[in-house]
Amino acid sequence: MRFRLATANDAPLFVAMLRRDGGFRIDPDLEADWPDLVRELIKRCPTQCVVWEDTTTMPATPVAYGASAFVDEQLLSKWLSDGQPYPANRLLRGMRDGTAAPLGAEAIRAGNRGPGLALMVVHFVMAHRSLDHPVTRRFLPAGGVAWHFVHSGYRLNSIAFEVYGAESGAFMTAGGYDLWNDYAQSARSAGTAEPYRPAMYGQRHDRMRPGAMNVSSLTLFNVLPPLIGLKPAEQRVALHALLGLTDQQIAALLGLSAETVRKTWVRIFSAAEQALPAHFDAASPDGTRGPEKRRQLLEYLRLHMEELRPW
Repeated sequence: MRFRLATANDAPLFVAMLRRDGGFRIDPDLEADWPDLVRELIKRCPTQCVVWEDTTTMPATPVAYGASAFVDEQLLSKWLSDGQPYPANRLLRGMRDGTAAPLGAEAIRAGNRGPGLALMVVHFVMAHRSLDHPVTRRFLPAGGVAWHFVHSGYRLNSIAFEVYGAESGAFMTAGGYDLWNDYAQSARSAGTAEPYRPAMYGQRHDRMRPGAMNVSSLTLFNVLPPLIGLKPAEQRVALHALLGLTDQQIAALLGLSAETVRKTWVRIFSAAEQALPAHFDAASPDGTRGPEKRRQLLEYLRLHMEELRPW
């Protein structure tokens, strides 16, 4: 099992899987635009849209998709307080009509430096709904790793995550999420049978005990500003290196020359050695330092994703 960042080419299959799953209900007036809206969401939130693939097949088979976005906290609060399910429709409609949009890098930077950020899981779907399915059980550890990779390193105030069905709800509760709304009074969810019944779960920073033995408390709501201070171009190169891409693949993906990528690494290592002078203190077994230095840096970044976020 592996995960990768989604691309615009994934949008049609992402939507097809959501339609087949049947949990999330797209508003009728958005149905025709849904693939294009997901494509736009991936474009606007390139590091928050993920595909998980089963690598026991050839070619690898997508088994889950997820897309999240940082949104204006007051706007999200309004969407969540009206008692209506499927709030992702409000974001998608706002993107289409120009009345709402995911936060951009500058707004995220301002949130990280100031009041914090509100995170909304827009879409999440698995090929196999049952948590006991063998493929799902192999997926879940990879899902947790990707959740950390995508969402840690930000100054989060809240996480809103709509799920469908009692089994998914129990899974969220076991993970420390609170039930925010079961939509019992909503006409739209009335008559919706299991396993498709919607419910909104969430977590808030101000309700988390600092240092509690909880994944969110330890990795999502316990963030300090970065120490290295990488620039956006340097963050992009390092992020894709963390995903296992070679320098040649990074250059092709980002539209850079091999020399530009090389010089970017020089700047990254210079900044890292200045900020963390004791971190790069070992040579590799063959006596060289280049590969070992890169391994040590990526190991640090994996544990300190704030270094790769807008701050």
